[in-house]
Amino acid sequence: MENTTEIDELRDRIIQLQVQRDVEYALMMEEFESLNPRNIISQKLRELASNTEVSNALIISGSAILASFLSSKIIVGKGFHPLKQVLGLAFQMGVAAVVAKNTSTIKSTGKLIINRFLPK
Repeated sequence: MENTTEIDELRDRIIQLQVQRDVEYALMMEEFESLNPRNIISQKLRELASNTEVSNALIISGSAILASFLSSKIIVGKGFHPLKQVLGLAFQMGVAAVVAKNTSTIKSTGKLIINRFLPK
């Protein structure tokens, strides 16, 4: 009689351990998914997008780089003359400095232009 009780207790304990194993495995897989590089990158990008200071800095930097690149392409064009390239580079740096210093003016002007051409 005692032997069957011990066997039943062992079976119950085995079932408990299997359930515990399944729960721990599910938790481990959840944690492993969160360590996926794609998930980490997307989470960090969402955090950056929600931070207004960082997004404003990115917009300012991006607009300065874009304006300086476009102005350099306008000045230099497709020519490969060294003097033209040096002047284009100097002009590019000047435009980037002006854009970086006058971001609020450029931002408000951009908003006015966008609101004028794209009504809400």
